[in-house]
Amino acid sequence: MALTDKQSGRVTIISRIYELLTKLTEEQQILLVRQLFREDLPHYLLKVILEMTETQQVTILNELEEIVMEAQSPNGDRVSIVDLDERIAPRKPCIVFVDCQTEEKSFQEFIRNISTSGAYIKTNQPIEKGQTLSLSFSIPHTDETIELSGNVVRCDKEGIGVKFQAITEGQRDTIRTFIEARDGE
Repeated sequence: MALTDKQSGRVTIISRIYELLTKLTEEQQILLVRQLFREDLPHYLLKVILEMTETQQVTILNELEEIVMEAQSPNGDRVSIVDLDERIAPRKPCIVFVDCQTEEKSFQEFIRNISTSGAYIKTNQPIEKGQTLSLSFSIPHTDETIELSGNVVRCDKEGIGVKFQAITEGQRDTIRTFIEARDGE
């Protein structure tokens, strides 16, 4: 069955949009969704979730529950909205040498982007989502070494996304200063 000119044009536009969207980083995709839907974002997300299969809905439910559980402080108090939003804290591209350690092994890699809440580490090491890493890295142009643990929250063919755990205010401030300095570059 042949497509009409209108259908053909729509297919072309959709395929171009898809191609461009897949080239965006995760952070850019999140920013785009926020810009497009602004205050209507929860309604939009609910609509998308309702259109998913039951298996996909259960997966999303489990992920959301995990995010909510992580959003509780050690004493059981809820974290403020500002802290919850830090998951989408501005990430800055960088190349920072990092020592990583799991219970089984140690390895050295590079942080490719960083925020005050986490980092993306380029690696081909077999790391699984949920795994805890000990991280040690020096902030460029300072004498400061940051040592902390992180939880692997994302794995892809290029590397891993790590959410920092038990980060001190001093460490957060050092990373924030580094990020702000990169804004001027």
